This record gives sequence, C-alpha cells and structure tokens, in this order.
Amino acid sequence: MAVYRNIFHTAAYTGSMRVEKNPDEKKNFHYPRGTAAVRLAAVLSASVLRGVLLRFCIFGGGAKGVSVGGGSTPVSLLLSGDDQAGKQTEIERQKEDTAVKKIALTYDDGPDPVYTEELLAVLEAENVRATFFLLGQEIAGQEEIVKKMYDAGHILGNHTYSHVDLLGLSEWEALEQLRKTNEVIAACTGEYPQYFRPPFGRCSESINKQISMLMIMWPLDTRDWECQDTGVIVENIVQNVKENDIILMHDGYETTVEATRQVIPILKERGYTFVTVEELMCP
Repeated sequence: MAVYRNIFHTAAYTGSMRVEKNPDEKKNFHYPRGTAAVRLAAVLSASVLRGVLLRFCIFGGGAKGVSVGGGSTPVSLLLSGDDQAGKQTEIERQKEDTAVKKIALTYDDGPDPVYTEELLAVLEAENVRATFFLLGQEIAGQEEIVKKMYDAGHILGNHTYSHVDLLGLSEWEALEQLRKTNEVIAACTGEYPQYFRPPFGRCSESINKQISMLMIMWPLDTRDWECQDTGVIVENIVQNVKENDIILMHDGYETTVEATRQVIPILKERGYTFVTVEELMCP
C-alpha cells in the first residue's frame, strides 16, 4: 500500500464537524502537529470552560446572589428566579450584540488565467481574505498567481487535479488526484494544504479515512457557473446568507468577480465579517 505523506485523514466541516478514528492511521500515515482539527478541539474546550465560569460567576454555584462593585463593601443583589432568568436573557442579548457575525467566501476551480487576478484585486481593496480550492491541472504556468494568493493570506485548498467525480475512480486513482494537487500547491507555497473540497461534494468514506485534510462543504451555493448573472448571484447571497455560512463560488467568471465586488460592502453594512474557513472554525 502506498504511503501518502501529504494527504491526511479527513473529517467534513459544514458548520458542524464529524470526527472519525482510523485504527491504522498511525501506522500508515504522517500527521502534522497543530492541524485544524486539533486547534478546533482546543477552541471548543476553551468555549465550554468559559461557559462554565460564566454560569458560576452569575449564579454562584446555585446561590441566588450576584456580587457587584469593588472595594471592601461589595453590594449583594439578591435575585428571584424570574430576575435570574431576566439577567441571563440580558447577558445573552449583550453577547449577541457584540458577537462577530462571520461568513466565508470560497472559490473553486482556479486559478483562472484572467479572472483570478481581478478577484484578488477586489478582495485586497476590501481587505477580505477568502479560501480557494485549486485544481492541480490549472496551476501549471500560473504559479505566480498561486504564490500571490498565498502571500495575501488567502487559504489554498485541494479540489483534485482534474475536477473528477472521486466516486467514479478507483481508490488509488482518487488518492493520486489529491496527492498530485497537494504536490503542485506545495511547490508554489512551501506548504501542503490542510483543506479539501471534493468536486460535486462526492467522496467515499474509504478515502476519508486515509487522508487528514479537513473536507469543506458549503451551505450556500450561488450556482454562479450556471447563471453567470451578477444580479442573480448577488441576490442569491443577500437573500439567503446566514451567520457562519460558507459561500460557494468560482473564480473563472467575470460575473462572479463583479458579484463579489458588489456583495462585500452590502454584507459588511449588515454586520458580517469575512473570514477564511480556517478562521471560521478556529477563531
């Protein structure tokens, strides 16, 4: 059996994460320390701890009082059950008011020899970082564009070598699609991708268990490749976007570039912050 040292065990992320264990993983594959899944587990653990501490500070381990103020004579506010519920509701409201509403723009099938650079200029002007899932066969001759994407802080993911349905390939052929793409991306950036998006969203569990890139799906599909209409793309996003959404687009169309130019300021005005998929999972 071949050893694929630059493609790793996969879980799928679409806003929630599924984690599976492979009993042969340590024997057959190399795993980098500090992967996205590990960082995400640490973040979740910290979040749980903060929640426990918050409840302890509010309710004192079951007591009905909350101490406020400073100095040697703190003021004790005794709260009824209704008052406690009201206090908790107010705290949650304040948290919602101050919380950052994050969304991630993602682009598949690049790099495009014309429109990817135009898109990068739009993102730079808006100070937005995105995530690009690249096709290995499109990188030859466009290595400088790939380096430019990486240097600008965008996340580069694996979208297979030739945009094939992985379920139509043998296991070896599917793994080769991923391995070759990781190699050409790493040759440009010096770093192997940690994220993967299968064409058509189709990938077998068997492949998942042999790689450890995190598979990124999408709750909001603009279908920009189909309509190629700027207004339709913008309306689709604005009408359907929700907090923590991963938005699927493609950087090979002029209409997508223009839709990106228009939709970013609209969503910023509505309080959304644009992040990479890595930042969406690991704040």
